[in-house]
Amino acid sequence: MAVSVADVREIIDESIALLRNRGVETEYPRTLSQTESVRSVLIRNEKKIWLRTKKGRGMLAEVGAAADRLKGALASDNFDVIEGALVEVEALVSAIEEESRKRSMVVT
Repeated sequence: MAVSVADVREIIDESIALLRNRGVETEYPRTLSQTESVRSVLIRNEKKIWLRTKKGRGMLAEVGAAADRLKGALASDNFDVIEGALVEVEALVSAIEEESRKRSMVVT
């Protein structure tokens, strides 16, 4: 099944809602801010055509799987598991942002 940016963003939105419901703003404000940062990177890259290529679909699938793991980790009380899942999502989203940056460079 093809994964879209909107699908991944929805999972991240649900994760943010779970974090807010747990009251993480006071305990771990950095975790919430990192998750919101991931969401904003996805929004910035949502309309990128290259995400519809084979490479883009593969990267989105990886981010989607990592986002699912993050959402699942939020059900646990183990902060290390949550942090590990978040680091993985951040790394994959950073790769998308880097690829977008490379593809937007204009050769003159």
